[in-house]
Amino acid sequence: MKDRIKSIDLISMTQTQRKQCLEEEIIKISDLPNIDDSLQNGKKFEILLNQGFPVTSLIKSKSFNENDINDVFINFKDNFLEEISDKLLNPKESVYTLTETPLLSKANTFSRSFSTKLGDVWEDIAFLSPKIISVEKIFDNFKIKGVDIIIDEEFRFCQLKTMKGTLTGSQKPRSEIELKIYDKSSFIAALDMGSWTFNSPVVSRISGREFWDLIEIDYDLIITNTKTMLISMEDFLSKE
Repeated sequence: MKDRIKSIDLISMTQTQRKQCLEEEIIKISDLPNIDDSLQNGKKFEILLNQGFPVTSLIKSKSFNENDINDVFINFKDNFLEEISDKLLNPKESVYTLTETPLLSKANTFSRSFSTKLGDVWEDIAFLSPKIISVEKIFDNFKIKGVDIIIDEEFRFCQLKTMKGTLTGSQKPRSEIELKIYDKSSFIAALDMGSWTFNSPVVSRISGREFWDLIEIDYDLIITNTKTMLISMEDFLSKE
């Protein structure tokens, strides 16, 4: 079984073919007891990794430089500003649309959308590293509930948020349930900011430099680019 799985040639496949291959292998594994149906795919993927499913062959050859990191931030900024322009012109109904408070309405629309989208930046930058598996990016948007990235060397399944306090108290139990089923898992804050709202006796926490050092990406470069991007956002909003 393990020899067959190890011999699968993912490199020669398209993303769509990889997804089909992964789905076929997952179906071959019997459902696991005491695990919610929505989390079965993730646990089965962990089993495949431990059996030698050759995902590492796709990521070990990756290389990146400072310009690649800069490009992620620039592309995010450009795409976000293009999308947000329409939302600012047609804001959703809120307390700020009850009366003529256009500045508050724009700020609310902008900040809510920005906070939601910002997680994409950390995932895209992390995936530059040859130590990171992104199931969605490798297997044509195949999703594992509650898992954003996997650190390859130890197959550590992770949720990646912006800051330590990103989760509300009511969200914490769900994140713990989604992560604790794996042999190794972590809740990660991309920026070492705020106070932790996630805590668990079985799921580790990592933030800021500790995480980026782990996957060999310069944290100072992350901070510099984040500041530059935020200044650009501020300039854009002030002119709207």
